[in-house]
Amino acid sequence: AMVGAWTNHENHLEMIIQHSRPDLNYVYKKFVDIYIQFRRILKRKEMAWIRHRRLGIVTTSPKHFGTGLTIQCSIRAPFLAAHAKLTRILRKRSLELKTNADDILNLETIHTLGRSEWQIAKDLGNALIDLSRMEKALAKNKPIDQII
Repeated sequence: AMVGAWTNHENHLEMIIQHSRPDLNYVYKKFVDIYIQFRRILKRKEMAWIRHRRLGIVTTSPKHFGTGLTIQCSIRAPFLAAHAKLTRILRKRSLELKTNADDILNLETIHTLGRSEWQIAKDLGNALIDLSRMEKALAKNKPIDQII
């Protein structure tokens, strides 16, 4: 896995973890390990993130209030990419389409307020299972109305 960090842009810290295999558990565990290490460093330097008891981590971007965690992933889904209800399908699963190029959907989680990091990762995993089922059904010319 490739790991990078970008500081002081829209967010205080943006971690980037890229992994070529479809293994969300591995990437999440890597994130948790790095997050714990980063908090230890902040604690040693007597620093911390600004945290509100109800809103979670306070960031410079209101979009990321709460845990501050968003997860981006890319999936190849040519049938879903062409589907008329794609935006609705994604919104229902708390996902946003960032880009759609060459049948590759770049997706991002959108709800952070009131959710833990674990819940966001779990919701993404469940959404990806649903999207995979829809893509397979559309490839066989079957309707996906029950799954939507």
